[in-house]
Amino acid sequence: MIAELKDVTFTYLHFGKPALRGVSLELESGSITALVGAVGSGKTSLLLTFDGLIPEFIPGNLEGSIVVDGVDVRKAQAVQMAE
Repeated sequence: MIAELKDVTFTYLHFGKPALRGVSLELESGSITALVGAVGSGKTSLLLTFDGLIPEFIPGNLEGSIVVDGVDVRKAQAVQMAE
């Protein structure tokens, strides 16, 4: 598995409504995945969690587990995730 999110919820610092709520997702190496949805549905917020920009550079409350290529995104720096 290349990436796994478990029960991820994210609320931006200045907004009361979560941008992501209880998202769980598994991505397998070599698979093709499309992320689609309406404007404001959380697509960009979800992608920003994979590389650690949320919450390192974009303040807010992040809950849940995010692991990409065996690295816990919440414990790594965004620059490490970019490598």
